[in-house]
Amino acid sequence: MREDIVEHEHDLGDAGALRPSPCTPEARLRPIHGAHRRRRRERRPVHSARPTMAYDENLAQRVREIMAAEATVTERKMFGGLAFMLGGHMACGILGKDLMLRLGPEGAEAALTSKHVRPMDFTGRPMKGMVFVAPAGLKATALGGWVAKAIAFVSTLPAKGSARAQTT
Repeated sequence: MREDIVEHEHDLGDAGALRPSPCTPEARLRPIHGAHRRRRRERRPVHSARPTMAYDENLAQRVREIMAAEATVTERKMFGGLAFMLGGHMACGILGKDLMLRLGPEGAEAALTSKHVRPMDFTGRPMKGMVFVAPAGLKATALGGWVAKAIAFVSTLPAKGSARAQTT
């Protein structure tokens, strides 16, 4: 018996490139689709030029100070940034240097009339009830006003019942 022909599936070993076949011995030597690519593929190095944080830490600290009075506030990494949750619902977050707000459909529509506010559309499709506020619209006490609006909206939502939402 030739050594390069696999008789049984458990004889494949680590290579995994050959598969048993009830056909002729030549058919048994056929590589599994894509196996040759898997062996050659190498991990790409992580580029050191990438930023280590996907959100503005100074803005995050300002939001933390504003939301400190809320008993059920938690932080969670979401959307490639940082989200602040109340009762399991996202109230606001930070993506890059922009503030992300959940204001509900009516609140978001009203907010869009303000300067420095745009629809939340990082996926290419606007999300209803969500807006981004540019850094220019977050100076001085303006940040507190925006966060208060998000807290007011999220407070109207029923608390989530899952254990994950309450413990994280």
